[in-house]
Formats: sequence, C-alpha cells, structure tokens
Amino acid sequence: MAPLRHRNNLSQAFMKKPAQGLGWKLALAILLTGLALAAISGNYARERTTDALYRHAEETLALQEKTVAAYLEKYRLLPPLMAKRSDVIEIFKMRDGDRARLVGEQIAGFSGARDTAFIGKDGALIANARGVFSDALVRDLGVGPAVFQAVFQAVLQGRLGRAQIVTTQGVRNYVFASLVRDESGPLGMVAILIDFEPLEATWALAALPIFVTDLDGRLVIGNQIARRALGPLSGDIGPAGTAEWPDFLHQERLLSLLGWRLHVLENNAVIARYAAISSLAVLVGSVFLALLIWWLADRQARKINEARKVRADALRLERRVRDRTRALSLEVEERKAAEKALRAAQENLVQSAKMAAIGQMSTAISHEYNQPLAAIRAYCENAAKFLTKNQLRAVADNLSHIETLVKRMANLSRTLRSFARVPEPNLRAVAIAPVIEDVMLILKPRLSARDVAVDWDIEADLPSVMADDVRLSQILVNLIANAADAVDAAPGPGRIRISCLHHAGKVMFQVCDNGPGIGADQRDAIFEPFFTTRPTGKGLGIGLSIASNIVRDFGGVISVSNGALPLFPGACFRFELAAAGAPAEIVPGILADDATLLEESRI
Repeated sequence: MAPLRHRNNLSQAFMKKPAQGLGWKLALAILLTGLALAAISGNYARERTTDALYRHAEETLALQEKTVAAYLEKYRLLPPLMAKRSDVIEIFKMRDGDRARLVGEQIAGFSGARDTAFIGKDGALIANARGVFSDALVRDLGVGPAVFQAVFQAVLQGRLGRAQIVTTQGVRNYVFASLVRDESGPLGMVAILIDFEPLEATWALAALPIFVTDLDGRLVIGNQIARRALGPLSGDIGPAGTAEWPDFLHQERLLSLLGWRLHVLENNAVIARYAAISSLAVLVGSVFLALLIWWLADRQARKINEARKVRADALRLERRVRDRTRALSLEVEERKAAEKALRAAQENLVQSAKMAAIGQMSTAISHEYNQPLAAIRAYCENAAKFLTKNQLRAVADNLSHIETLVKRMANLSRTLRSFARVPEPNLRAVAIAPVIEDVMLILKPRLSARDVAVDWDIEADLPSVMADDVRLSQILVNLIANAADAVDAAPGPGRIRISCLHHAGKVMFQVCDNGPGIGADQRDAIFEPFFTTRPTGKGLGIGLSIASNIVRDFGGVISVSNGALPLFPGACFRFELAAAGAPAEIVPGILADDATLLEESRI
C-alpha cells in the first residue's frame, strides 16, 4: 500500500506543478499586455478629452455670443424710438433740461439702462437722467477722441451710433445714440448708456472663464472665474491670439459687428487626469486579471487533491439534511396543529367572555325589561278604561307609549344578540356612533344600578374606522365595564369620561374614571391574560387582555395611564384606530338629548 500511496502523491504533484507554471506564464503575459494597453488607453483618453473640451468650448462660445447679442439688442432700438417722440423733439427745441431729466429717468427706469443723455448738435450736454453721462464725459469724449467723433459722425449720417466708452471712474460702458431732427434739420442726439454688470452676473453662473476683449486686446468684460484664472482683468491683456495661458485650452470668436473677441478657457488639467485614470484603470484591470488567472490555476491544482474528500463530505451532508428535513416536517405539522388549537381556544375564550359579561349584567337587564313591561301593563289598563269612556285620543296616546316601549325592548334585544354573535374576520369601515349607542344600551342597566355619571367628549363629524362593529363594541364594553368596577372605590360619586377625537388620520378613543387608578407595578401586566386587581370570584382578568388583542388585530395601539384628565385622577385607557375615508354621520341623541339612553348624561 505504501508504494501505491507514494505513486498517487507523485501523480498529484506532477499534475499540480504544470498547472501552476502555466498560470504564472499566463499572468505575466497578461500583465505585459496590460502595460501596453494602458499606454494606448491613456493616449486615446487624452485625444478624446481634448476633442470634448474643444467642442464644449465652441458650444459655450455660441451660447454666450447669443447672450451678448440679446443683451445689447434690447437697448439698440431705444435711441431711434426716443428720437421720433414729439416730446423729445420739443426738449431739444426748447433745450428744457428739467423735462429732459424726467423723460430720461423714465426711459432708464423701465429699460434698465445706466443713464440716458440728451446732447445738442454743438456737443453740449442738455441733460441726463442719473449723472453718469456728465459734462466732463461729453467734453472729454465729444471734441477730441476719435471714438465719440465716430459716434457723432454715424448719427449725423442717419445711422445708429454705437461705441464702447470708459467713464471718468474707469468703468467700461457701451453707448447707443440716434439723431434727433425736425423739419429744420438736426437738433442733436439722444444716447443710452448701458453697463455690463447684468451680463457679468449672467456669466457668474457659468463654470468656465468667459471674457471679452476689443480688437486691441483691451478687456471689456469678464466673469469672476476668469478673474481668478487670469488674475485681475483690467487694462491691456495683450493682443488677441498672442496671450498664453498654459493651464487652459483657449477658444475665441470674433464679434464683428461690435469689434470684440469673445474668449472661453477650458482647464486642460482634466486632460491629464482623464488620461491617468484611463491608464490606471487598464493597468489595475490587467493586474487583477493576472492575479485571477494565477488564482484559478492554483485553485484547480488544489481541487484535484480535495475532490474525493468533498464528495464524501457531500454524501454525509445529504444524509444529515434528509434526516433533518424529515424531522422538521413533523415539527412543522405539530406546530400548525398547536397553533390551530390555540386559535380555536382563543376564539372560544373571547366568546365565553362576552357571554360571561352578558351573564353578569343579566339581573340589571331583566330590570330593564320589567320596567317597560310594567309600564305597558299600566298603559293597556288605562287604554281599556279610556276606551269604555270613548276617549279615543287618550287611547291613541297610550298605544303610542306602548309602541315606544316595545321598540326600546327590541333595540335592547337586538344589541344583545349582536354583541353575543361571533365577529367577522375581515375589517371594514365602521361608523362609531351606532357602536357607542349599542354599547351604552348594554351597559346602561349596570351603570344605572351603580349610579355612575358619564361625561361625553365626542368630536363632530367623526370618520368611520377600519374595524369590526362587534369586536369594537366588545373593546368599549370591556373598558367601560372595567371603569365602572373601578369607581366603586372612589371617595365620591363615580364618574366616567368617554372621548372620541380625530387627528392625523387616526381616531382616538379614551375611557377615564375617578377611581383609585392602577399601580405603577401593575401597568406592565395589566393587559396580560387572567391578571386582575379585583377580589377572587369578581372576574376572570381577561377583559383587558381581550381588548388589547382586538386593538392589535385592528392595527391599532392601546395604552394606560393615571390622572390624564384633571377631574379624573383614576385610570385612563386610550387606543387609536385608523380612520376610513369620509366622516361618518353622528346619530343624533348620543351626546345629551336621548333620555332613553343617557338621562341627561346621568346613567
């Protein structure tokens, strides 16, 4: 056996070494190939990124060219329109400075221009709107400089005068001017002075350095990004096309009508970054692939030695899984049967609790039946006497009273039957007022026997709740009956307050009493089955547990506290249920006027 085992070990070693050698060779080849691909990928990414930056710069130039044209176009038509107005012509004839300032301020105000000026044909300033276009500016620009002479010559030739000027404060502006004339000839010109701050504010949102120079390379306007990239943009930045910005890709476009050049700079640092990322990604991918090839080769070599062991372990595991599955199947079946039995026992316990509650109230309920029966007997005797005396109106009144008493007894019977029946399993929209009426019809005898006063706080237009009317009535019966038992120990008359309020898609029910309350050590167990604070034989201790389980089945929450209301220092049970759609109509009489149920809130 030893030579055979030795032969198997040699065979496995022989099979493992070629696999590992082949894996190293493939890994090395892939790594060298990755280095070459990394260099190629870097060059390709550099070219593509450069092309993309140039395209983006061209798109930005096209957009900003339209922005500049649109901004200046708004003011280009103002001087010709003003020159044709009769009041403006009259200003030049009369050389009325005050009226000129008023008209100029109106034009500057609605157009957003920096200033409006009225200049006579002799070059003297008649008036301006805001003082920017001053006498000094007109004197400095009107006689000597070629810029203003060109504007004035264009106006005299009937063309629109336009030029860039610099104010005495060094602020660059733009002027549009138009000739004002009448039948006698030229009277002067009206000029609109605009600044570039709104245009620079628009460019402030751009992510690229954007600026404008004239044909001599002098700065006209520029955004803050351009100022940070190039330093202070003032004065002469060099002839167009000769400035060097080594950190940027420069694109420019000639605005021939204005005699300007629009410049956009793209940060070329992104080119090197994308090239490095591309090369690094290819290199990392190559290293990863090389390591993966080596790992797969080594794994294949190890797999040969472990195949039999894995197969044997798998067979043993299959047997254990099969046995465990069989045991789990039996356990699941047993648990399902136990849960089914438990559910049936719970349902029976709930039904038994309801029947027990009805049994506890049977004496008081029989009294409720005896009173109407005695009254019916008396009304029948009176009706017979009135009939012998032919007093038919009195007979009809007695029969009406008998009908009212019979309806009351029928309502009590219907409510008891509804309370005793097995609830429906599905939730639906349940109106609250009818449920409260049924509950009070059941509990009225018990509360009347104990002389318990009931206060109501029921919000108008309460919506329906998602519940089951039978189980909802059982919750309220249990809570109110529990409160009635608690107020027996109250120092004064027993009082119970029942509240129903709507807030944030929920309806909150609250039952508070003036009893002794619930101790802090008892609150955690108050909803546990068979827990009670009453003496032995006075209750099973399942009413609050049943109420808690039903509230949870409805998707609500229930809680208990002491002294939630000033006049009710005892226990206060509160539970919330989800509202269901439109508000349900409150049945009249449930709050105060129905003497057959509440007797002026004194039960």
